[in-house]
Amino acid sequence: MSSKDSKNPAPKGTEDQKDDVLATLHNPARDKNSGQVWPIFLLIVAVSIGWIVKDPDLRRGLGQITGFHAIEPLVEQVINKEFLVTLHGTYTSSCTQRVMLAAYEKELEIEMKVVDMAARQHKTPEHLDLQPFGQIPLLEINPETYVYESRAIAHYLERRWPSRGTSFALDNTTTSFVYHDQALSFEAFDFDPAAAAIFKEAVMKPRTSKAVDEAALQTAVALFEEKMDGYERILSQRTFLGGNLTLADLYHLPLGTKIIDAGHGSALTDSKKRPHVAKWWSALYGRPSWQAVLKDIANWEEEQRREKEERENAEASSTSSQVSSASSALSTASSSISKSMAAEESGKKHHGIFH
Repeated sequence: MSSKDSKNPAPKGTEDQKDDVLATLHNPARDKNSGQVWPIFLLIVAVSIGWIVKDPDLRRGLGQITGFHAIEPLVEQVINKEFLVTLHGTYTSSCTQRVMLAAYEKELEIEMKVVDMAARQHKTPEHLDLQPFGQIPLLEINPETYVYESRAIAHYLERRWPSRGTSFALDNTTTSFVYHDQALSFEAFDFDPAAAAIFKEAVMKPRTSKAVDEAALQTAVALFEEKMDGYERILSQRTFLGGNLTLADLYHLPLGTKIIDAGHGSALTDSKKRPHVAKWWSALYGRPSWQAVLKDIANWEEEQRREKEERENAEASSTSSQVSSASSALSTASSSISKSMAAEESGKKHHGIFH
């Protein structure tokens, strides 16, 4: 120690006080709990982002508070695109309606690219490259990836957005999975063929000006009622075919609604003969998702009606214009002939006076 240091020794306790101050500062390297804090913080951030994405009112409120409301339209556009599905099909197709129904249950927006079936657009090489059977609907995931078959598309939407909208997740029990698979089988192999036979005779044949086979129609109705008797026995023990609500239950709505509208679906609605079936059908039919599909169909039909009316008015106007032009030309020609005849008559009189 130097003589200077020996003359001015450090006050007692100074080094100890310095160590105490440093000890009060947070040092992650010495903090045993530091590694546990960050995962919790990140989880809170992730949950908050999830809420913001799911709740538009929350997005708008946070935008106003933070001053970022000016970019809200951009955020909405990005989020909405995430929940937008592009569907190739037709509004009147039962299979397309099945996918629309599933999309609305998952609270998704639908961009419909209408396939012109009358022009056989579904049989073009371009469509066959995407759907090997030349059928609809077709879900466009991106320009390179498509999913076809309506039931497969609906299940894709459920798996793609499992926690959005209605969840069709199954309980992790053997019974739950068995009931679910049974329900899918009921719809595809019992309900659909019987209802399709009624639809063919009662709807498609009249629509295409073909004679209805009354014997075939009555056979189809009898078979459908027999199937609904089986449904009544099942639904007397369960609220839905799969126990809980499943996509299989919802798949019945498009074709079932069509045969009811055609006057041959009373087996679904007769509460005296089949009370459990009628209650089940009423619960399905009243779902907001199906009402949204029906609204889309009505809007599209109204749009088609207006377009047809505009075409007819344009054609009538064009025909009227052509008739008017022809009439005007005829009138002009008639006037010219009259003037010519008058001039000729005048010439004859003039010739008689001077000769």
